[in-house]
Order: sequence, then structure tokens, then C-alpha cells
Amino acid sequence: MSEPNSLKSTEPPSRSNTAPRRSAEPGFPGLLALAWLVYLLAAAALTLLWRQPPHPDALFFGSAMRRMIVLMTVGLLILWPMIRLSQPPGRSTTGSLLIDIIIMFSMIQVVIWPMRFVTRWTSLQMGMVDVMIASWAVLISGIVAVGVAPASGRGRWRAMTACVLLIFAGPGLAAAVEGVGGMGGAGGAGGVLPHPISEWLTSASPLTMIFTATADNGHIALQTVLWTSGAAVAVGVVLHIIATARQRRQGDREVAGPVLDVDASGD
Repeated sequence: MSEPNSLKSTEPPSRSNTAPRRSAEPGFPGLLALAWLVYLLAAAALTLLWRQPPHPDALFFGSAMRRMIVLMTVGLLILWPMIRLSQPPGRSTTGSLLIDIIIMFSMIQVVIWPMRFVTRWTSLQMGMVDVMIASWAVLISGIVAVGVAPASGRGRWRAMTACVLLIFAGPGLAAAVEGVGGMGGAGGAGGVLPHPISEWLTSASPLTMIFTATADNGHIALQTVLWTSGAAVAVGVVLHIIATARQRRQGDREVAGPVLDVDASGD
């Protein structure tokens, strides 16, 4: 005999039963670490072994290190956002993005710090490079977090466009203005830019700041590195907070939706 409708349970489904199942990503940090290790080894081999002189000196290793750090920075701030922004909705949370950044940044340290013994760079210069990479990583991860929070393709395209512009717009503009200055002779011999414009352009991207911080007089870039890095971290933290709030609101709506549907069908 079937149970009367009046005796059926009217208790609404629990939150755990109605919550949508998000796509888990088992082993993704491990796969990321493996792929990042291959990328770092390829970058090191390409820059350190390519056209190496018979007797490499500190000048050669310093130049090779700059190119290697540029490749690492592009991988961390451009290629990694591409991977995260191309994943299905629900795969990239604020926590998972920060874990990615910690893993990748830690592996960079293992590669670049031993190279200090074959270059003329000081510990202060290496520290400035680390601060720049870490602060820009926080900013870029914040942009990625905001881009994936709405789970819409348009938001992802905007986030990727913002990452590319932030990284490459400064060097591109610096090259363009330097070319114009060189043709007009505004900066004197060699077409050197006026100091205020040069300082602003070189601080607008970590790609150009790498060369400024590791120059022979790189200590003069300390103040610029500190304020640009502080600004990047501040904006990145705000973006992470916004993304976390959006993800929580979206999760609450996804949970409330099935509950309301069940209540409506019961009526």
C-alpha cells in the first residue's frame, strides 16, 4: 500500500543534497608543478646554453639570467592565466589560484637564486626581482579570480585581455616613445628618454623592471620597486576579495535554486 501524501516528509532537501557538484580537480597542483618544472628547465636551457661562449663570464650569465627571468615571468603572468581562464566554471577558486601562485613562485626561487653565484647581482637585486614577480603574481591572480567568478566567457576574455595589456603595454609604449625620441634627438645621444617618462614606463611592467633592477646601478630602483609592488599587491588583494564575494553569492544562488524548485513542486 502506498503511503498517503499527508504522511510524506515535507522537510526541504538539505543544503548538501541540493548543492551543485562542482568539478573537482584531483592532482591538478601536481600536474601544474610538473608542467611548470618542464617549462623552467626549457627556459634555463634556452637562455643559458644557447650560444654560450667557450669561457662564460659573469657578464654572459647576467644577460642570460635576465632573459630567463623574462621567460619565467611571461609563463607565470601570461601562460598560467590562459590555462586557468580556459578551464570549465567551478574549477578555479580564489584558494586554488593562490595555491598555484605559491607553487610556481617557490619553484622559480630554486632556479634563480643559485645563479647569483655566477653573476654580479647582489642579494638586494635578487630580492627586488622576487618582490616584483610575487606582487605582480598577486595582481594577475586577482584579475583571473574576478574573470572566472561570473562563469561567463565574456568575463574570461576581459580578464585575459587585461593581463596581456598590463604586462606588454608598458614595454611596447616604452619602445615606441624611445624610437620617437631617438628620431627627434629629444634625449640626447642614443635617444635616451627624459628621466620622468623613462622611470614611469619602466615601472609599468615587470618585464622592463627586471632589467632596471638588475643593472649595475640597480639599487636606485629600490624605491620604484617598492611602491609599484605595493600598489600591485593592494589591487590584487581587493580583486581577490571581490572575486570571493561573487563566488559565494553565486554558490548561494545555486543552492537556493533547487530548494525553491522542490518547495514549488510540493505545493
